Amino acid sequence: MPTNSQFAVATHILTIMSFKDKPVTSRALSESVNTHPVVVRRIIGDLQDAGLVRTQMGVDGGTSLLRTADQITLLDVYHATGQGEVFARHTNP
Repeated sequence: MPTNSQFAVATHILTIMSFKDKPVTSRALSESVNTHPVVVRRIIGDLQDAGLVRTQMGVDGGTSLLRTADQITLLDVYHATGQGEVFARHTNP
């Protein structure tokens, strides 16, 4: 998946979780994003590595925010999805 899509999907995922009182399954998230659950799980892994979400297994399992939504910036999501530099120089002089 292109990195731009990962950023958009990650933002979508975090927005959904911000409105839920309980953990959200990757299946429910993938239905909202309209993509395969494996894609969502990979992005959730990146978000978890960045300390933005936690995942729990089991009957009541799913993913939830580690911080409140107002404590997560778009820059946090940008870095979590491995976007690289915000501004890049063009290779052509």
